[in-house]
Amino acid sequence: MVRIILRAVLIVAAGASVLLLAGVWGQNQLSAVPNSQLLLAGATGTLLILLSLSYSLRKRFWKWGSIKKWLRFHELAAVWGTAIILWHTGLRVHNLTGWAAVLLLLALCTSGIVGRYLHMELGRELGRRKQLGEDSSSLSQLQWWRNRFQVWRKLHLPMTRLFLWILLVHVLGTAFYGGW
Repeated sequence: MVRIILRAVLIVAAGASVLLLAGVWGQNQLSAVPNSQLLLAGATGTLLILLSLSYSLRKRFWKWGSIKKWLRFHELAAVWGTAIILWHTGLRVHNLTGWAAVLLLLALCTSGIVGRYLHMELGRELGRRKQLGEDSSSLSQLQWWRNRFQVWRKLHLPMTRLFLWILLVHVLGTAFYGGW
């Protein structure tokens, strides 16, 4: 159990470090970047994040394509979108909605990394269960992972909805006050 927790902490720390480095690198680059390129980076990162939501649409409405490939696309688009958004901000945000959006985006990305880990462990436990047969110890361990995954989903999905609302407010505020 300690190995599992340690592995999860290492995965989250590695992901957070990569995202933080993207923001620090962006902060060093921002002085030489024209405002139009920063807006383009923000739009690109936002588009990638919105495209990552197609995984949810695939699960609920569409029935084409491999769910594994859609999940992989979701993960990659969300991480790259987050990295581009952090470069866009350079870890310097000048308004409340921007701060809220960046912090919630980082929390969502961290949550996604944790969810990926829980999903992988649940799959491993299912594999172990098939190898061992239907004994009680296998069932209790499987239920433990399922419970953790359900708790994660109950947190990740509302955070995503809240992020999308804050993102909308941020984009509309930037368009209105920023004079696009």
